[in-house]
Amino acid sequence: MNNCESYKGLLVGLLDGELTPEETVRINEHLARCAACRSEYEQLRETTGKLASMSFKEPEDAVLDQVWRSPYSRFARNASLV
Repeated sequence: MNNCESYKGLLVGLLDGELTPEETVRINEHLARCAACRSEYEQLRETTGKLASMSFKEPEDAVLDQVWRSPYSRFARNASLV
């Protein structure tokens, strides 16, 4: 587990395909040697897959307007001014 902290930041980049070719080679070499990072990578990959399968329904404008006009919303906005 040599320098694992420096590789942990690259794991998400590897999943998202955002790494340079050099970084990709470096992290893949590390994953081949380090079971702990490989396990964390697999967990991240599983979580990413679950999140990708989820859908999000945008609230309608009437609902957002109702939330905006609610007493709690006004209190929160005014409290932030203080």
